[in-house]
Amino acid sequence: MQGSKTLITAEEFYEIAPKLERCELVRGEIIEMSPPGLVHGKITMKVGARLFNYVEANQLGEVLAAETGFIVERATDDYSRDTVRGPDVAYISQERIPEEGLDDAWGDFAPDLVVEVVSKNDREKQVLVKVGEYLDAGVRLVWVVRPQNQTVTIYRPNGDVELLHAADTLTGEDVVPGFSYLVSEIFD
Repeated sequence: MQGSKTLITAEEFYEIAPKLERCELVRGEIIEMSPPGLVHGKITMKVGARLFNYVEANQLGEVLAAETGFIVERATDDYSRDTVRGPDVAYISQERIPEEGLDDAWGDFAPDLVVEVVSKNDREKQVLVKVGEYLDAGVRLVWVVRPQNQTVTIYRPNGDVELLHAADTLTGEDVVPGFSYLVSEIFD
């Protein structure tokens, strides 16, 4: 059939991904993504570093760097409709780390916390689709950082959404107990 796309599994994507540019797998289809800009990189590093330092100091689990792949959806039929997303920052609690430890494959489990930093070229609809996929996969907390208006939106599995501004404090709630970060410091 002309124009039909070949769909692949997460495992097939894992094998060919090193040869590709920055991309994700969405329902079996490889989606190219443009590299993020400097502000995106700076903010991702700041949030990731702060979270990493806190988690390490308190031996809570693992914080993973940008673009670490997680399988957030598995095919439920005979077609290859797996989805692999690479959040900007991911936190996995000690309880969710597989007994055998982390390996070099995609995470076939949901992290506890995902951070997405919105770039100028990101479309809001696509950001919200990712948030929904993360929550459906079992992520307990999603932070969407928006540099353009200096806000952080918190998404929770129960449907609660909270918008934080510069004067507010971002906390890890019960997902990363004791973690806090003044929102304005994210954008300094």
